[in-house]
Amino acid sequence: MLTRQATSASGGWSTRERVVACVGVVATAALGGLALLRLPGGAGAPAPALVASTAAIDASPTKASLQFQLYKIALSVREGEAHAVHDLVNDTFAHVDPNFDLGCDGVKINGYLMSYGPQVHWVEASILSNDPQPIKYWQDYFEELNGDLSSWNAFMHNKVSMFTSNVTAPYLRMVENKIPLMLRTSDGYSGKASPTGELAHVLFQVAGRMYEIAGPVTAEVRSALGTDDWAPWSDFECPTAHMLDSNLDEYVTTYDGYVAAANTAMQKWAADKGYYPPMLSGVSVSAEHGASETLDDDDLVDDLQSIADVHSYAELETDACAITRIETVSAKGFRSPVRYVANALANDALATTDPATGEKTGLTVEDYNSYIWKTHAEIAGSYDNWAGWDHWMDQHIGLKYVGSDSCAVSHQLNANLTARGVAVGQRTTADYGAEKAIHWYTGYAGSMTWEYWVTGCPSYSTDSEADVCACHASNNDKIFLEETGANCTRFGEDKWLIHDRA
Repeated sequence: MLTRQATSASGGWSTRERVVACVGVVATAALGGLALLRLPGGAGAPAPALVASTAAIDASPTKASLQFQLYKIALSVREGEAHAVHDLVNDTFAHVDPNFDLGCDGVKINGYLMSYGPQVHWVEASILSNDPQPIKYWQDYFEELNGDLSSWNAFMHNKVSMFTSNVTAPYLRMVENKIPLMLRTSDGYSGKASPTGELAHVLFQVAGRMYEIAGPVTAEVRSALGTDDWAPWSDFECPTAHMLDSNLDEYVTTYDGYVAAANTAMQKWAADKGYYPPMLSGVSVSAEHGASETLDDDDLVDDLQSIADVHSYAELETDACAITRIETVSAKGFRSPVRYVANALANDALATTDPATGEKTGLTVEDYNSYIWKTHAEIAGSYDNWAGWDHWMDQHIGLKYVGSDSCAVSHQLNANLTARGVAVGQRTTADYGAEKAIHWYTGYAGSMTWEYWVTGCPSYSTDSEADVCACHASNNDKIFLEETGANCTRFGEDKWLIHDRA
């Protein structure tokens, strides 16, 4: 089950609760009282499956069947990272717009996959990085742990997966640019796209987190790839977590259709690079393995089913690896599941200790997820009316509502999330001209926030229709205005907020 432990009743971080992260040797103090995300499995009898219904879903949903669609994957990055991320992304796998100005040097990088969506975002905002061990410490740790990508670790399941019908071009471009790569193959696929049924996986990191471009192994690809550095996924890497779930022909047909319908921006990007960006094929999230005493069970999967009609089921349950599959579909209509992956073998390998002192010297997925949950609870959750924020809310999966009853859905979101008691950062933006949309950035258990985006019923805002503002730790333009008497837009290059007052 997706679960979380009850948090400590005491306020603030104590010295014993803080995670002290360093590059190389990393020590952690006692983590008692932190909330945990866990998935089924562990030693002994298997735990119950994480499901939102009594039976697994027999068929993947389609765009027409879902009123909430996956439109965005965003990550927070350390201060000073935006320029390098922008250049790497735009040069290799996504068309990037000019950075979106958040005020006071805060920026959002907007990248687009085929067919001009879903979006991939990265947010740099130093004023929002105000927790005891902010993203810099974790990103430093991930990059040190990942090294030259010669070996797998449990944090690599925090991954964005993409697909292209010809993986050779982006692979060769990355090789030319000397980008460290992890190369894998998988098999068992039928179809005309690959005579051998093989899939090539090219993995690389952006700001310490993993991204993957996969494509069928054709004769051209085999010639370009060679054989020395490519190996199938090992048991240590949980092969099921990296699978596509139909024959390659369907993926190739969908991708090639996106290319045929590419807009001018994508055509220009492809003309410059020599290939089109990939399409989104899935997202995975690292989770812990084992059972825990719970405060509330399955908040995320229950809300996704009751609010968004998005189902979940246990895709794999073994002592070595447990996977919960959430059946999301991209805004362009193709399935793009979100998998929570509890890789016990890889996570246990992180839990090292100093032989001399017995002190813990490695941060685990549990440490990371627990820290983020506590940050949500004690920073964003300390504000009334969902008016607050923490920088980990910039690390999220975005679901966009495309149905016709915005007010009913907004009412249900307010009721469900209030009952959950989870930390929420709610913001109201102007979309599609003057029409306003509410965004609920919801701090469910685990490392990923989930965003619900509903256009057309701003009256259900609980925080006076506050917009974002990276000039204030609350990321709230109304609070910034009240405290300073100034508009957040005065501290950025563009007038991008709806509360632009003279």
